[in-house]
Amino acid sequence: MQVKTSFLLFFAALLMACSSAPESQQSSQFKYMPVEQKGFSLSFPNQEKWAVVKKTPYKIVMTKPGDAYDDRYTLQVLVVKLPEFRNNTDFMKFVTKKMKKSQKKSGVKVLEQHAQFIKRKNQKCVQYNTKKKYSGRTRPVMLETVSFTCRHRERGDTGVYLAYSKKYSKGNDDKSLNINAADLFNHMELRMF
Repeated sequence: MQVKTSFLLFFAALLMACSSAPESQQSSQFKYMPVEQKGFSLSFPNQEKWAVVKKTPYKIVMTKPGDAYDDRYTLQVLVVKLPEFRNNTDFMKFVTKKMKKSQKKSGVKVLEQHAQFIKRKNQKCVQYNTKKKYSGRTRPVMLETVSFTCRHRERGDTGVYLAYSKKYSKGNDDKSLNINAADLFNHMELRMF
């Protein structure tokens, strides 16, 4: 009888503790699944529609369809080669120049672009946002990208580049693209090689 009473009291206390514990707040709409790569690790969205398109030791590319027809999200993270920089201004100029050079394709109109430094765990990274318009076969196609480039702490000539983008028809933009990109970025860790 005493064992049964003790068990019931323990169970009641456990039940009360669990019921009064605060519910954990999830910081984003994603549930994350970790992946280890050379130079970085990333906890990427564990959603049914995400598919790994390419995965090498230094790169991972994933994609998923959007809500509307022809909409597509892409997540790309890779290790990149960087020159030595004298200061952070040179680093910003380098990233900006590379991004603008990659935008010089025929049929592409850059509607918006913005670069800024962001601080992340005692290091500065460059965030580069773009909104582009492509000439589509039947209608214009938009591409919004939020990217981050960080110098690797272990190797000065190496960096990690993360880009989260959405391709869509005009009017189907994603108001939370920047928030979701920052959330993904916060789930990336630079690792030793």
